[in-house]
Amino acid sequence: MNLHSFTTDTRRPMLPSIAKEEKQGMTPKEFKAAREKLDLSAAELGRILNTDPRTVRRWEDASGTRPPNPIACRVLEWMLEGYRPPEWPRSENK
Repeated sequence: MNLHSFTTDTRRPMLPSIAKEEKQGMTPKEFKAAREKLDLSAAELGRILNTDPRTVRRWEDASGTRPPNPIACRVLEWMLEGYRPPEWPRSENK
């Protein structure tokens, strides 16, 4: 096996099954409800996702002109299941 044949084998998507699931995402209403259930402001969620709070609010806009980012939806789902990123802005002892 030469180097070229090795590198072409690694160019496939790493997680195709997750990518397919992420296409479904959340509706703006579901996205906002998930954020509120986690007791996060748009600014706090923006910090966790490394995005502007205005973008978070656009994803939550019921007009649907900018649907929620599928990866952001996945992160919210993980957080609802109990995952807490190191940047979690809240104390668990509230």
